[in-house]
Amino acid sequence: MFVSPGELRLPFDSRTIFGREGPLIFEIGFGNGWFLEQLARADPSANVLGAETSASSVHRAYRRLSRARLDNVRMFKGDAVFLTRFVLRSGSIDTVYVNYPDPWPRRKHRGRRLLSADFLQLLADRLKPSGKVVLTTDHAEYFQFARDQAAKSTVFSELVATPPSQFLETRYAKKWRRQGKAIYHAVLTSRGHVADPVPDIGGNNMQHALLSGDLGTVGSMPPGVYRKQDAYVIVMNHLLDEANEGMVFAVHVEEHGLKQDILIEAVPREHGIFVGVRRFGSPMATRGVGEALRIVVDWLESRGLEVRDRWYRDDQPR
Repeated sequence: MFVSPGELRLPFDSRTIFGREGPLIFEIGFGNGWFLEQLARADPSANVLGAETSASSVHRAYRRLSRARLDNVRMFKGDAVFLTRFVLRSGSIDTVYVNYPDPWPRRKHRGRRLLSADFLQLLADRLKPSGKVVLTTDHAEYFQFARDQAAKSTVFSELVATPPSQFLETRYAKKWRRQGKAIYHAVLTSRGHVADPVPDIGGNNMQHALLSGDLGTVGSMPPGVYRKQDAYVIVMNHLLDEANEGMVFAVHVEEHGLKQDILIEAVPREHGIFVGVRRFGSPMATRGVGEALRIVVDWLESRGLEVRDRWYRDDQPR
């Protein structure tokens, strides 16, 4: 039911994730999962994908969808913009639903609004011809903002309409209706295309290195924050791995909206000290993860170990 970063193949392959082909429906910000469930029930032939950043919402959605026992839904906990730009391929989505997005009403925060002209142009590339973005919101100013941005994008036509009944049954819709708030609804249909190919942020194979020397002499790596190209790498903790007579480094990596907590291990093997990323948490082998590994390897080298070989991406300069 969950799609973890390490399970994603770039670009996205519905058959790999869902085990079958089918129309791809994408909900951005699925909240408690009620609408995801309705989408999956309404069209069992569809592959329904949802993205959500809130851990508590994902937990509630998981409980709901587990009870429903639907096999055509997958959830991604993370940034929908990352998923759209770096994973979903051009012409792969039938419909995108955005229900009651955060309006970011403060002027200084408006740059965080989801439906900007740039993002709509990206969606137009990922949508099939005449694919749709369906927006429902209670926030009049955000609704007008989204319409203006759609016009600015030049790749969508719009239909403003009364929201169908299923859009009025979500948790937020019921709350706003009890308060007497108006609900706004628009269907944006792709009528153009701005090519926006999927960028390459890394392969699916983890980088690693082989060192020689005595791990017992290197001491403890201090916590630190590193900026490497488009990634932030935060070394949080350095632990001894007594079971394997090695070390484990707890590292947080942020890049392009993707946040990953990874464990880098340094353990003695037959031919030397292996340094690589543990599969714990199923991380995606992005450039940022490669940079995190490089930071640890460089620190070990600075502490007296000798680097015998490195397996890094060819286009990832040192």
